[in-house]
Amino acid sequence: MDEKENTTALELKIKKLEREIENITESMKISERVSQAKLRFMAVLQEEKSQQEKFLHMLLENSIDMLFLLDGDFHIAYCTKAFLDVFKIPHFDMIRGRDFIVIIDQYMGEKNANRLNGFLKEHKNASKPNELELIHNLSEGKKSRIFHLTMTPMFEAEKIYGYASMLKSRPDVRDKPLGQ
Repeated sequence: MDEKENTTALELKIKKLEREIENITESMKISERVSQAKLRFMAVLQEEKSQQEKFLHMLLENSIDMLFLLDGDFHIAYCTKAFLDVFKIPHFDMIRGRDFIVIIDQYMGEKNANRLNGFLKEHKNASKPNELELIHNLSEGKKSRIFHLTMTPMFEAEKIYGYASMLKSRPDVRDKPLGQ
């Protein structure tokens, strides 16, 4: 092989390498554009999620319903202001993480706590909502209010993660003296 053929072969190799470098550079630019687009998309999703969380938080904070969440061991994980107001609990930190049966015992009496304990044992692994009626004496046995407790299991990976729950007062007996 003479010098001219060596030079031509070398020039061809150099051109081939330059094309490969151009292809790699173009691929890197495309990859960068895809990464930037992905970041913009993720930011939009995060903003949307933040908005949804904000609205959900506002919905719960302003709800007139007595809603609460229990973990899988029936400890209070969250409750609405309406729940706190009915039981005259000043702030959520007083009941956060506490056993729901203990709270019912403290605010609705031992009879309701015992009924609730039996109900929870019976329905601990239920896959559908369950209801229980509780009677809350509002003032020294003179007035009472009947509540319906609904507990709906929440699942994560086919295992009960906790319970979305609601206490609803029956309006037909609200604040009536006992025996009426």
